[in-house]
Amino acid sequence: MNKQIKYHTHSFKINGEMEKDIEAYCAKHRLESQSEFFRFAISQVLRPDIEDPELVFSSLQQLHNKMNTIERQQEILFSFICFLARHFLIYHAEIPNEMKDAAVASGIQRYNKMFKAFQESLKQSPSMFESLLADYFERT
Repeated sequence: MNKQIKYHTHSFKINGEMEKDIEAYCAKHRLESQSEFFRFAISQVLRPDIEDPELVFSSLQQLHNKMNTIERQQEILFSFICFLARHFLIYHAEIPNEMKDAAVASGIQRYNKMFKAFQESLKQSPSMFESLLADYFERT
C-alpha cells in the first residue's frame, strides 16, 4: 500500500547571527541559495554523509596509527628472527642419533636462555621495541 505524502512550506525563525553564518557557509561551499543549504542540512541529519571531512580524518588517523603499530611489530619480528638466526648458526652442532633426546631437552633450555637474552637486547634498543614487547607479553 502506497502512502501519499504532501509537501508543505514550513516557516521558522532564525536570528541574525545564524543568517550570517548560513550566508557564509553558502558562499564557501558554493550553494546557490539558502533553500539548498536547508535541504543539505536536513539530508545530513537524515542520512549523514560518509564523506564528512572530520569522519574521513578520524578514519585516516586510525588507519595511520594501526599501520604504525604494525610497522613497529614487524621491526620487532625481524629483529627477533635475525637474533634467532645468529644464535642458531653460532650454537648449532651436529649430534649423534643416540644423543637426540638429550639434545631436545637441551634445545628447550637453550631456547629459553636465548629468548631471555633477546629480551635483554631489546632493553638496549629504542624504547618502542621494549614497549611493544611489553604489550605483547601482557596480552599473552
